[in-house]
Amino acid sequence: MRDDIMVSVIEEDGGLWRNAFHIHIAPGHQSYFSIEMFHGATSGDLRLAERIVEGAKNGKFWPGTWEARIHDGGFSGWSVIRRHFHDDGSCARSPELRSCQQEHCREGFHEHLGGEPASPCVADEIRTNDYTITLQNWQEGEGWQAYSSLDGYEFTTANDLWMLDRFRNDFAYLMGEAEKLNAADPRAVVA
Repeated sequence: MRDDIMVSVIEEDGGLWRNAFHIHIAPGHQSYFSIEMFHGATSGDLRLAERIVEGAKNGKFWPGTWEARIHDGGFSGWSVIRRHFHDDGSCARSPELRSCQQEHCREGFHEHLGGEPASPCVADEIRTNDYTITLQNWQEGEGWQAYSSLDGYEFTTANDLWMLDRFRNDFAYLMGEAEKLNAADPRAVVA
């Protein structure tokens, strides 16, 4: 997330055009794309950037979208920069993305609705076919907590008991990790 560059919007040809991100790819690294979102970008802008990357991965380098990047006098890859994309209104209406300032969060940014985060910070996650347990924090100073839900799960066999045992162990592990993170943060208040 680039907080030093603001999203720009221009009105032209009867429509809105947004410049909300840069995308870079270096030669020899065709599977690695870097997307930098600008301050004021929305989740709609991110979806557009992801569609452009997916197209490029499938060999679709649209004319006028990608340009050669020259660094220190030599070719250093391809970029989508200084480019305004048509917005049918969905990008501008999407939730705003803001940089995450939480030290242990693995996300670089979060969607915000009405100035409030629409998703928690996540420090760790255990995902299996049977359950997902997340170590999360909704608001700085609130404290990290392990969270999971087994809604709709039916226990009918002995294998289900093994799954519950694994679930208990994984949940206890993330609770211990939450205690470590909260102990390191004097502002954390856990109910």
